[in-house]
Amino acid sequence: MQRRIAAQKHLKQNNDEEEIVMMKAQHNTDVIANPLDSVEDIFLGYDWDYDRSANDELVVHVSGEKCHYTMIFIWQKEFGALQFSCLCDVAIPQNRSDEACQAFQSINEQLWLGHFEMSGKPMTPRFRYTMLFRHQDNESGTTQLNDLVDIALAECERHYDIFSMLGTSTPINDDVLFLALSGNIGQA
Repeated sequence: MQRRIAAQKHLKQNNDEEEIVMMKAQHNTDVIANPLDSVEDIFLGYDWDYDRSANDELVVHVSGEKCHYTMIFIWQKEFGALQFSCLCDVAIPQNRSDEACQAFQSINEQLWLGHFEMSGKPMTPRFRYTMLFRHQDNESGTTQLNDLVDIALAECERHYDIFSMLGTSTPINDDVLFLALSGNIGQA
């Protein structure tokens, strides 16, 4: 009987501790400023036009050196997380999906932040990353977001030639993929 009472007390204590942790987590997400406000500041600095049709979503269309990009930011307050996607303006036909999967796997193995995936029909290359914003102040969040935008655009530009080849009938074998992933110096 004493063991059962001790076990019930232990269980109640654990439940109370879990409830306190949950309340603290909820409190922390309540005080997090919406990072989309910082994203707006970044875009104003670049003089980019953007659309913020909802408090939790922001979209911007930008031109890179090689193609146009659509960046989508979705704020998920309940998780304290910001989901980011940068879509390349390249359509990959369905019949190239096996080659595209192989190419994306090779690209992703080299990335240290985010990953590439395909979405929609026709398939569109998309750089994707999710950031957690718990325990961050506005300044550090803005710096991270600015870095994220710069890194995403750089990675999309860096791998554009592969995406472009996948979007055409250009055959891609291991040698071509290796050369495309090796990077280049200068421009022709």
